[in-house]
Amino acid sequence: MSSSNAVSVSISSIVPTVGREHLRKSLESILTQDLEGIDHDVIVLNDSDAPLPDGLLPDDDRIRTTSTGKSRMGCGTVRNVGAVLATGRYLHFFDDDDLMLPGAFQAFRRTLEHHPDARWIHGCVERVTRSGDFIDRLPQTLEGNVLAALLSGEWFPLQASLVRSDLFFEAGGFDPRYPTSEDMDLMMRMSLRSDLVRVPELVFRYSEGMEESASPRSMDVEYLLEAHETIFDQPDALRRALASATSVYWRAQLVRNYLISVKRNARAGAYGKLGLRLLQAGQVVVRSGLDSLRPAFWRSVFAP
Repeated sequence: MSSSNAVSVSISSIVPTVGREHLRKSLESILTQDLEGIDHDVIVLNDSDAPLPDGLLPDDDRIRTTSTGKSRMGCGTVRNVGAVLATGRYLHFFDDDDLMLPGAFQAFRRTLEHHPDARWIHGCVERVTRSGDFIDRLPQTLEGNVLAALLSGEWFPLQASLVRSDLFFEAGGFDPRYPTSEDMDLMMRMSLRSDLVRVPELVFRYSEGMEESASPRSMDVEYLLEAHETIFDQPDALRRALASATSVYWRAQLVRNYLISVKRNARAGAYGKLGLRLLQAGQVVVRSGLDSLRPAFWRSVFAP
């Protein structure tokens, strides 16, 4: 497709920060993208009670800055503020210690040329250590209805996505109750409402590691299980989860997650919800047909 016929895309990059020194390099990886056919702005949100250090922000008219005036309100809360301020049709949530790879925005634009109605697109990721050493590449193989995969722990960084603003607000934005795992929670809620469109190119470099992280990680699992409860309570969740469970493995994992919810609700004395979760798990087993009679199915359900 010639550039004269290329689809026009508007993107707002939303970057929370507490003033870490890597911010400038991260912003430059966005600001130096090829923007042919793309309108782009950057919203930097200072989530600290101190001004950002001099020289940390590149000199670029696309950057808008705002401050919470408080110390670490949390990435989810701050990103919600950025989404309200954003003017782009697509929201690009980005951290202050990661890098977009050259050509990423054009890869996004080419995908949107072929999928103009897409509300959520996601590309391939290169993982490195905090010191920059290569770990691996995560090819983006998930696409379409990915709810069962997300419920079962499949992970990809939201920073390699574009999310249409109407989908973000329809899903309710980031849940401020979750200081960590807020991205996975949002992606599960978005997957209730939208399919994921795959971008085949490498678009993003993710810094893997917990040191110097701006978010606490000790409660990851608990927050995710709470997020699962919210998803399971949605009227259309079981239907959509079953539709996305296209293999024996994914159906077994769905049963596993519903049974985990049974155990949590038993501990909480929530016996009505416990019964509902047992019924939902049973529906998945029934839909699994003869596969549910195989030992491998139940090994997957009860694996450590």
